Amino acid sequence: MFMKIQKMNKIKFHVLPLVLLFALFGSCVEDVTESTKEPTRYASSEINSYSDLFDMFWNTMNQKYNYFNEQKGMDWEAVYKEYAPKFKELKTWNRETEYSKAEISEDCEKAEEYFTDIIDPIIDRHFYVKISLPASHSYIKTITFYGGMKNKETIYTYPFEYKYAYMQPKIKDETGVYGGNKDVLGGFLQDNPDIYYFGFSSFMLSKNYMMSFRDEYLAIDENSPYFLSEQEIRDTVAVTGIEEGATRQALIERSVEVVKKFDSFMKSEPALTAASRMKDFERTERMDETFIKALTTARKNAPDINSVLADMFLIPEFAEHAKYTEWFTTRLMEHLQLASEYTIFLSDVDKVLNSPYIVEFYNNFITPLKEGKIQKIILDLRGNGGGLVVDARTFTDRFITKNVVFGYQRFKEDNNPYSYTPWVPCMTKVTDIGIKEEIPIVVLIDRYSASMSEISTLMLKSQGKHVTVVGSHSAGATAGLGDSDQFNGGLVETIGGCMEFYMPLIAMQDASRTIIESVGIKPDIMVELPTEEEVYEMALSPQTHVDRTFEQAIELLSGK
Repeated sequence: MFMKIQKMNKIKFHVLPLVLLFALFGSCVEDVTESTKEPTRYASSEINSYSDLFDMFWNTMNQKYNYFNEQKGMDWEAVYKEYAPKFKELKTWNRETEYSKAEISEDCEKAEEYFTDIIDPIIDRHFYVKISLPASHSYIKTITFYGGMKNKETIYTYPFEYKYAYMQPKIKDETGVYGGNKDVLGGFLQDNPDIYYFGFSSFMLSKNYMMSFRDEYLAIDENSPYFLSEQEIRDTVAVTGIEEGATRQALIERSVEVVKKFDSFMKSEPALTAASRMKDFERTERMDETFIKALTTARKNAPDINSVLADMFLIPEFAEHAKYTEWFTTRLMEHLQLASEYTIFLSDVDKVLNSPYIVEFYNNFITPLKEGKIQKIILDLRGNGGGLVVDARTFTDRFITKNVVFGYQRFKEDNNPYSYTPWVPCMTKVTDIGIKEEIPIVVLIDRYSASMSEISTLMLKSQGKHVTVVGSHSAGATAGLGDSDQFNGGLVETIGGCMEFYMPLIAMQDASRTIIESVGIKPDIMVELPTEEEVYEMALSPQTHVDRTFEQAIELLSGK
């Protein structure tokens, strides 16, 4: 029985890269005077031919694409002159009955060929465009086009699940970080206990493993418009027209009792202690026994909203007066969510208590790193296609010890395809969460390391000779996404009802001012990618397999 091995003919990464520069630059080049249609203004009713389709594509790229200066051998005006007549010759866009299925299909194939030839040279490795083409009288074919799509080279790399299974026995169990979905693996190595290994499948650490608590949760703001007072309850009961005195009084008393149940807890010692520990966590990042005990005690004493409401609905007065009950339930939730932050308090507490992997992540990785107990580390970014921008701040910054330039970024200046802002330096910044002194770091990369993996690698490489990059060239997907309403370039949107663009707006250089888009980061020490046989061996016989890149990292760190 054969296991399916992940192969890649072309690396496509549709994840968010790091956007570090938020400054808007004043125009240094006048806007193009020629009338150009804003791509987002195209309506599907305007696309009535292949010629219209090509014009929409060409105009969008003309205005939004960010690497024309670096697209060697590509003259965008020449592209139009060559292909506009070719698309004009295609007549079957509207699939009229006068055309046969074969004729419609032939035009579709020609359009696919033309778009492939135009887009294949694109160097932006985040870029793709999905184009819907009529393939028959009734069938629409949607094709994804991207730079390098003609490249048929097969690239073998270790899928994260294979690597996880291979590496897990090498970790000292009591120091391990294993991840809730086996998407993270870390810990001191069995055979090299002075070396810490940390690998993860994507830059989603901030979302899945890292905690950030608020300064205040339980302070009740009596001046808030959402604060629910006893007087408001009395006035509302009266307004609802409940004439029977005993019923009216019972509703008032029981409603006030429900509100006080929550308010009393918010002022209680268990609640205040937990909130205090959560505030302290922002400074210490410790999830020790004291911290967990405080949160556990608070959770046990906290009134459960659903249970309280369920009990309330069983009370005859509430059951018989649905209009009031609906009002009270709404106002109670506003009180708990907006006049205080009781609901988010419970949510954050539950996230910690119900996620042992978060506690493990902090106790076995973040805390030892922060306390200087990790003195040598392998950061395995192989197969990591990127992810959240914020991870640069919450994760990568932990290894930053110097404020230095690690790259340069620029944006489109205007709709002219060759008009850009100046290149602006991207800087690393030392923060309170960073390690206090340099430690030997080996970063592992391969052709699947993209986007945030590459940005993080550039950031770490900038720190000095204590950082060594080992492996093969990375993916070369460094262009940045951002808010296209604030900048001229880039587009992440469907236009004309038939063309979906994913086009970054930020171009990137490394610290040497070299464009590495589609090229990738060159490691300090090159190790050839695994062969097909090696990938099979890691999957089927991990006890005999040797991960050459990992072994190179061990050799480097063993001498330090």
